[in-house]
Amino acid sequence: MCVGIKIEDPLNRSQNGINERKQSTNDERKEKAKDAARTRRMLESDYFEELEKLLPITEPPPSSQQAGLDKTSIIRLNIAQLKIQDVLQNGIQLSNVKEETVPNVDLFSCLDGF
Repeated sequence: MCVGIKIEDPLNRSQNGINERKQSTNDERKEKAKDAARTRRMLESDYFEELEKLLPITEPPPSSQQAGLDKTSIIRLNIAQLKIQDVLQNGIQLSNVKEETVPNVDLFSCLDGF
């Protein structure tokens, strides 16, 4: 046995090959996950664009810095529109509303924003 001379071990070479394969497999898995997330975000954006187009609102004023609505606003406005359409089609159900809280309201005047 010589001191200071390093002899390559054949087992060490095979472990390096295994580590390289594991690393490439991990890299492939990470890339797949990135692609799947990118695709999911693109689909989500497309759905929100469609929902925004369905809203019966006018464009923002020219003085506004905002190009479009955020996702929360889109969902909130769509839910409000669906509720209003339900009330117009089916009327207010008085069984769910207390007698003293039912105001004399013209429902069509409430739709100015829609």
